This record gives sequence, structure tokens and C-alpha cells, in this order.
Amino acid sequence: MLLTFPEICQLLLITPFEAFVTFVSWIVFSILVCLKLEGVINATWEKMFIPLFVNLGVSLYLNVIVLIRRLKTGVSDPCLVSLKKHLASFICIVLVLLTEIFLIQKLDGHDQTTPYTQIFIPLYCYCIFLLIFYCIGCSRR
Repeated sequence: MLLTFPEICQLLLITPFEAFVTFVSWIVFSILVCLKLEGVINATWEKMFIPLFVNLGVSLYLNVIVLIRRLKTGVSDPCLVSLKKHLASFICIVLVLLTEIFLIQKLDGHDQTTPYTQIFIPLYCYCIFLLIFYCIGCSRR
């Protein structure tokens, strides 16, 4: 194996609990999409993406709670580095959320003129942001 589980969590700026929630939400999302494509359930794509929205909500909630605790208790590590980590996590969550919203609009038929390359621009920005963030070295614990 190239990377261990803690290394993957560190690279993706998530905790192991967030990784578990992400895994479960993607499994549920995959099952819902399969059922929709097979015609077993008839729901909008907005309802299909609810597990992924829950995942982003949990990640955002955990980041806000940790940030508030760090600011309130005055943890010994430099607060600026902590703020950079939380800001990076928040930016990543917003970029993934934008990608999901654009994809839902495309799949529901609200926006037929936008190509998929433009829909995934926030996801490309997310990848570039992570690359820049790790090259700068802000991810060290």
C-alpha cells in the first residue's frame, strides 16, 4: 500500500471520523444512484445527493467546533497555522459543495447549455488548492 490511512486523512484535510462519514455517505449515495438509474425509485437528483450534503454538513460542523475550541482555549500551537488549516478546510468544503450544486442542476435538466468541463471547475480548483496548500507546507501537524 502506498499510503496509510492516517496519511490519506492528513492529505485530504479530514479526521478519521470524517473519513468514515465520507465513506458511508458515498456508499449510500452510490446505492441511491443505482436504484434511480434502474428505475426502482423515482426521485430528483437533489434527493439523491442528500447523503453527500450530510457529509459536507458534518465536516463543516466539526471544523467550526474545533476552530471555536482552539480560539477559546488558546492552544499552544501558533493560532495563525490553526486558522490557515481551518480556512483551507472551509474552502475545500465550499468548492466540493459548488461542484455538487452545479452537477445537480445539470442532471435535473435546469441547465442544459453548460458543459461538464465547466461544472467540474470547482473540483479542479479544489485539487489545485490542495496542491498549493501542501507545497507551501501549511499542513504540518
